[in-house]
Amino acid sequence: MTDHGKQRSLPQILIELREDDIEFKRAITAHSFRASQTIAEPDVLNLNLFTLMKGRVQLIREGPNGRRLAIATLGPGAMFGEKSLLGSAEPGVKAVALTDCIVWMVPQPQ
Repeated sequence: MTDHGKQRSLPQILIELREDDIEFKRAITAHSFRASQTIAEPDVLNLNLFTLMKGRVQLIREGPNGRRLAIATLGPGAMFGEKSLLGSAEPGVKAVALTDCIVWMVPQPQ
């Protein structure tokens, strides 16, 4: 049931879409992560599209010397890994949960 009187967030819209569309539900897998858990190493991040449904995530680039640089901090509704769909993935970037998170993952089309 949709309440047209309120502005809905992207996560709310996607949840409704997933509930209503069987094919959409089959294409997406939902995953839970605890704070400080790695969500996706570079090889996984470069092959999938992620939507952050709940929590906060940081995208981190690790240098060869082990130094880490936070390149983005994301909140609910944010999408990441989208460069995999465009064929321009970034090597060395991984996603880490800053808080407990729920993330949806859509694999790159074959």
